[in-house]
Amino acid sequence: YLLGADLDMRGVDWVPFAFSGRFDGGGHTLYNLTLAQPGEETRITYDGRHRGYHTVFAALFSSVSGTVQNLNLLNVKSDLSTDQPCFLAGIAGYLAKGTIENCSVSGRLKITSTAKQCGAAGIAGFGRGRIDGCAVDVEITMITISPEHYCEEYLGGVLANGFADVENCKVKLAGYTSVRGYVHNGGLVGLSDVNPENKRYFGFVRGCTVDAVISFFEDVADRRAYCSAYVGETQNDDLVVAGNETARFESRESKDLT
Repeated sequence: YLLGADLDMRGVDWVPFAFSGRFDGGGHTLYNLTLAQPGEETRITYDGRHRGYHTVFAALFSSVSGTVQNLNLLNVKSDLSTDQPCFLAGIAGYLAKGTIENCSVSGRLKITSTAKQCGAAGIAGFGRGRIDGCAVDVEITMITISPEHYCEEYLGGVLANGFADVENCKVKLAGYTSVRGYVHNGGLVGLSDVNPENKRYFGFVRGCTVDAVISFFEDVADRRAYCSAYVGETQNDDLVVAGNETARFESRESKDLT
């Protein structure tokens, strides 16, 4: 599929769907895409302890198992509330061994969740594959408010949670999270781990540039907050994080919700 012109998506009631094959944006732009609802597709996603959750996804595509390239999203926006485990992102909610290359995402993404797991990122929410040469300029806000359980939360400039090769990406990120649960925040990747069978994968996060300020509050007795310039938490010893540059990174933790 080849996009032949810029498109203004203002007013379009977009429903994310699973994509396979090759989508070439041809350097064109989708303006004003609003992500108001997750797609119908559900998949199992995993937290850092490899517990599985039936999960929905809100993005341009609920999942990508092929290639999306040369596409720009300008002024993408979301203010999504959900009681289901959900991942919110610009291009792919779930990266199913797919490839996203030479794409850009700019806008504001917000998710409010009462579920046990949620995540948000500029390019892809959860999964495994390759993300190369992408540019991100986003504000991401995540709020988890359930008084009944702790939530596993993931925020990344490029990828929220998973094991994807991330290379040559440029990120400008303003992140805000208020979590009753466990925080995993990274300028590039929130949590690097996608494997419920404890297998080890060789991969990399390299050649990227980060300009990020992440402000967060974690409400949990056994504090395990992770927040760093590149990868918030790494659970795979074979991941190579190298050759990245920090234009600016600030981790601002508040210990008082008020």
